[in-house]
Amino acid sequence: MTTTIGVLHPGEMGAAVGAAARLNGARVVWASADRGAATQARARDAGLEDVEECARFVARLHDLGCRVALDDFGAGYTSFRHLKMLAVDMVKIDGSFVKGLTQSRDNQIFVRTLVDLAKNFNLKTVAEWVGSDEEAEMLEGFGIDYFQGFHFGEPDFELKW
Repeated sequence: MTTTIGVLHPGEMGAAVGAAARLNGARVVWASADRGAATQARARDAGLEDVEECARFVARLHDLGCRVALDDFGAGYTSFRHLKMLAVDMVKIDGSFVKGLTQSRDNQIFVRTLVDLAKNFNLKTVAEWVGSDEEAEMLEGFGIDYFQGFHFGEPDFELKW
């Protein structure tokens, strides 16, 4: 499981998040600048087998002022149970359901259902792997809050600050 750790300010916050991640058996695998004013860190751990421990980790991150996203929602280890047990701030809808969305009625139904579920829990939504204007427009119509994908730009591993 990959946990996206909110938006962080450079400096002490990053060190504090790294320490919180290490205390919970995770490690920070990358960080990137967001418009030069904040940093987004991503931690990776073994999975969500111990949901109570993950919930404590999320609580520690919230105590540090972080927002937490549940990554790859709808696939793998993430499930509806995690929405209830983990106090996350947003869900990232797995890109496998977004890729080719305009041609797949099944994926359209699935994504709309995930968005409705997230909204009912007052969670923001992120669509991964957005690859075209048509997909972005459809996702916007479904109520997606944020978009990721090559349609908007390719990853840049160079820190901007």
